[in-house]
Amino acid sequence: MIEKLKALAYIFYKSLTSPVYYKDLVAANLNLSIKYFLSLTLVLSVIGSAVMAVKVAPTIQKDVKNLTETVLEVYPQDLVINVEDGKIKLNRDEPVLIQFPQDEEGASEANAALGLDDSTDLENLVVLDPNGTIEDVEKYKTLILINETNILARNASGQIDVQPLKDLPNGEFTREKLEESMKKLGDYAKALPIILFLIGVGGSLVVNSVTKFLIFFAMALALKAAAMVYEINLPYLKLFQIIIHTFTAPFIMETVLSIFNLKFPLPYWQFMLGLLIAGYLLVKIGGDYKAQPGLKKVEKQD
Repeated sequence: MIEKLKALAYIFYKSLTSPVYYKDLVAANLNLSIKYFLSLTLVLSVIGSAVMAVKVAPTIQKDVKNLTETVLEVYPQDLVINVEDGKIKLNRDEPVLIQFPQDEEGASEANAALGLDDSTDLENLVVLDPNGTIEDVEKYKTLILINETNILARNASGQIDVQPLKDLPNGEFTREKLEESMKKLGDYAKALPIILFLIGVGGSLVVNSVTKFLIFFAMALALKAAAMVYEINLPYLKLFQIIIHTFTAPFIMETVLSIFNLKFPLPYWQFMLGLLIAGYLLVKIGGDYKAQPGLKKVEKQD
């Protein structure tokens, strides 16, 4: 493993600093460059995902904590909801009104989150009324009304969406079960940094492997056109191999910008920068491949 890391570091350094090294690449197998790119992608994905997890996880964990506390605050202590054959029954005869938390501007926050107008008059978060109708949404001044068979909820356009309860499993929902669910949610939130890190690494590997190789194929075509104009006798796959290594600098810059939430002012800057570096290298080493019918083989560096 240590030898492989040393080899990766060597190729990384030479790809950034040594035009002469690209002569070795021309004589080397394409698999070397593909393995290098995948290894570099893994390293940058790990770094980027670790930073993202450290930055994002605490905020989400705080939001989850606030959510669990709010839900437990507004849910009545003695309320029991029974679900049977897609219908709900309460252990109370009267409707249950669950108001917005008293210590927050709950209604205003709900309006903003859903895109509702500030003038929308909301007093209740949820109302459970088995006999409620769509007209009662306004009557109760609620965000959500749950009747015997449906969930009625306001959407961003001010209309009422209807979601049937028929797919709910039969069972009994109590305060104790709610507390258990909130505790499990809190436990999941504790593992959030690891979850975000793994998702970030996996997603980054897939996305970069696919998109970057597509970019490399396009850049190699452009480089091949330039090579033909200047009568440089390098095959397409060797130019593709050169592109892989010249993209080291743009790839690092992309990762750094992403970590600090910055954007480069030019569109397609990675493509242009990688192609510019590749063009420079083609000028530096191209003379060795002009007068020959085939490739000039050079010995590999140890």
